[in-house]
Amino acid sequence: LEVVTALLTAGADLNKQNNEGLTPLHWAAMQGHLEAVTALLAAPGIQVNTQNNTGLTALHMAVREGRLEVVQELLADHGIQVNTRDNGGLTALHVAAREGHLEIVAAINAHIAAQRWFFQKVFNYLAGWLRR
Repeated sequence: LEVVTALLTAGADLNKQNNEGLTPLHWAAMQGHLEAVTALLAAPGIQVNTQNNTGLTALHMAVREGRLEVVQELLADHGIQVNTRDNGGLTALHVAAREGHLEIVAAINAHIAAQRWFFQKVFNYLAGWLRR
């Protein structure tokens, strides 16, 4: 968290990628540093769906490492695109299932279901409004 605080204080580019394509958010998510992830997600201009050289997002990395709390934070309305595929064609849900992280599978499925419910409500409202 100290490193993230120093980066934020210095006004560093939090979306800058290293030679492997990793951003500070990738690192914090992979390592399970929930406080650092939370601080990064609150930073203006943070890009949550950046992919590294192998197509992994911060969500993919948190899922792969079984970081349930980090996954939940990433899914909490930060613009995460859960259907982003890595270079091997896998989404975060695929990775969670492959790794046997059943709680993470459930969290991602709940997120997807909530998105579908919301969009269905919006669609129904607009369809009803257009019928007037």
